[in-house]
Amino acid sequence: MQDIVEKEFAQKTIIAVVHQFRYIHRFDRVVFLKYGEVVECDTTEVLLQSDSEFRTMYLASQRLASGL
Repeated sequence: MQDIVEKEFAQKTIIAVVHQFRYIHRFDRVVFLKYGEVVECDTTEVLLQSDSEFRTMYLASQRLASGL
């Protein structure tokens, strides 16, 4: 489904609510919400390189996915 969205709407702005990090690197910007409030907003790369709540959640999801 993600491939279809990217192909058919390549020249459009897409706002996606994502609960998994599987495709997070395909997006230009990430807005990280906590309890309905914006906590962080930047590129995936910047958020992963900083001491961010997004990075903490991302790394935790990676550990869960690998079975650790």
